Amino acid sequence: MSLTRREMLKGTGLVLGGLAVPGVLESCLTSSSSTPSGTIKIGYISPITGPAAGFGEPDAYVIGLAKKALQGGLSIGGTDYSVQIINRDGQSTPSVGSQQASDLIQSQ
Repeated sequence: MSLTRREMLKGTGLVLGGLAVPGVLESCLTSSSSTPSGTIKIGYISPITGPAAGFGEPDAYVIGLAKKALQGGLSIGGTDYSVQIINRDGQSTPSVGSQQASDLIQSQ
């Protein structure tokens, strides 16, 4: 039986994801302080303008619900975090969406 490229990439992704998760969880759970210690920032890019803008119409409502649900912040492992959701317009263009993602990663 031969291994396809898709199966190989899927297996590699699962292995790398499995290796990354414990480190992320450990970094989230190591502090036991109950004082606010930072902000969790969530970047969200959707097509607000452009030809696919119709697909992004419900996003403002859903993001509003998420902000309302998270307005009190999160407590992870006894540590309290505020949550900030940052919404950006991908303009229905892959290159713009990619640039927006890069900007969120670099500046936030």
